Amino acid sequence: MTAWHADLWMTLETLRCEQAVFARITAVARQLGFDYCAFGLRAPWPLQAPETVMLNNYSEVWQAHYEQEGYLAYDPTIRHGLCSTAPLVWSDAVFADTPELWADAQAVGLAAC
Repeated sequence: MTAWHADLWMTLETLRCEQAVFARITAVARQLGFDYCAFGLRAPWPLQAPETVMLNNYSEVWQAHYEQEGYLAYDPTIRHGLCSTAPLVWSDAVFADTPELWADAQAVGLAAC
């Protein structure tokens, strides 16, 4: 685990609301050279309808387009987040199976550094 990663996890353990957690994640992302980031959390309970929190600092235009196109259903970054707590840097390889989503994201300025 990198130093920034360990420091971030230790800090997150002390925060009690998702907005504070996201503010810290955003600050670390900016320190690492990223303008945008997203954070999602799905509670393991209740089992029938677990609560999901998704926060990001993407433009409202992108968020509306993302919802309109139904990208949540097949976004590879969401699939990654369901299986891992590791950060994910977007790349051509990540979106290999979803080129339309990747092209749309790049068109609004969301791309790898």
